[in-house]
Amino acid sequence: MHLVAYVVNYPEAASKKLSEPVFVMIGVILAMAMYLIRKHKPFVYGMSEVTIGIAAVFLATRSPISADVLTKLLGILGGVYIMIRGFDNASKQVPPKFVPYWKVLLGDPSGTGLP
Repeated sequence: MHLVAYVVNYPEAASKKLSEPVFVMIGVILAMAMYLIRKHKPFVYGMSEVTIGIAAVFLATRSPISADVLTKLLGILGGVYIMIRGFDNASKQVPPKFVPYWKVLLGDPSGTGLP
């Protein structure tokens, strides 16, 4: 949470820091790691997408009052899309202990419609 607080409280400094070339390599390494998680643990990956989607909606709704309405709306819709992708990825391998809850909230994770 300290990183988020830093970005919110010091946006110019955070933007300057994130412009450093090392963050390109960090992004590539992060993408590779997340791909492997998605490939081997789709539920974990999907739930991380849902979490990021919630954060995106939260940040979009907390932007300054002067922010353009379209900008806020796109941020909210982007977060919703990320959550949808997360639920789709997570549904590929829902742990058995979560299946009853998943069925109640989102339907049959197998997509077959079978009980």
